[in-house]
Amino acid sequence: MTRTGAWALALLSVAVLAASPAVAGDHDAELKAFVEAWEQAFNANELDKVAGMYVENGRRMPPNAEAAMGHDGILAQLKASREVMSGVELEFEKTVVEGTLAATHGTYKIKGPDGSVVDHGKWIAVGRKVDGSWKTVSDIWNSDRPLPQ
Repeated sequence: MTRTGAWALALLSVAVLAASPAVAGDHDAELKAFVEAWEQAFNANELDKVAGMYVENGRRMPPNAEAAMGHDGILAQLKASREVMSGVELEFEKTVVEGTLAATHGTYKIKGPDGSVVDHGKWIAVGRKVDGSWKTVSDIWNSDRPLPQ
């Protein structure tokens, strides 16, 4: 390949990468609505509905605990979470989409039984479009608070 050809290929690659966020932007509203629906169902204690928002072999990876896998494991983890909190606030920040897969991330606030914020941090979820609807494949979150000394 000539030097000119290599530069042309490099510029084409940059142009393709620069155009990629527009594709993700097309899905931002759809995935933001999914995150909002998750938050609303969780806060309404509709935990079966939340667990149904995951693929059959989905995975939740809470901090300082084992991963929850599959519908029953995810439902049990959601129930355990709701026992110690009054709700959660999720902020959607960005999505990167490639075909039927999406990586979405944002921030969270967890509210204790009295409604005060007891934790805050960031989250990321991998989703897959299944039969025209987004489902979570895997999610994980971690705190911005320092570990106890």
